[in-house]
Amino acid sequence: MSDIYPYTPIIWKQCGITGKYYHNRTADGSQRKSSPYGKDIKKIYYHLTRFRFDVKDMPEIFDISLLENNGWYMSRDSKKLNRKKNIDGISRDHLFSVSNGLQQKIHPLILSHPVNCKLVKQRQNVSKNSKCDITIEELIREILYFDNSKHQFKNHQLITNLIYSDQIFIEDFESLRKFA
Repeated sequence: MSDIYPYTPIIWKQCGITGKYYHNRTADGSQRKSSPYGKDIKKIYYHLTRFRFDVKDMPEIFDISLLENNGWYMSRDSKKLNRKKNIDGISRDHLFSVSNGLQQKIHPLILSHPVNCKLVKQRQNVSKNSKCDITIEELIREILYFDNSKHQFKNHQLITNLIYSDQIFIEDFESLRKFA
């Protein structure tokens, strides 16, 4: 037990994301402010929602001229030291936000579909926070209308299978670990 917090009671809490129980003390005896399980799952979830396609392969969907005029966003503290920083550049924005997807337990692969992406200036993307530009119903409808024969998005069939098999929502976040 820590000398810093010797009289702090141990309180058991349930993680809002995983449903697992944890107590409010860390190994050094200090107070834990959030679930240790949720952080791992959140990191995995955000990783799985990343867009993994080239927007240049889909000029009918994305305004490539915006990208040509402004370039990709590169932060000042980017790990890619050999690249020129571009804080006024373009980034990919999720129309249905990732934070809302995590909160509503929507399968992350659905959020990674090209119809959930738009190109915006990074400043606009940051100012949006966790607001959604579309509803989940609109996103599902757009995914089902997507003409994959023209674009050849690799995960389209997998995502439509999730929709048709009514697996849009995740019951067990621990199952995401196998995708990470």
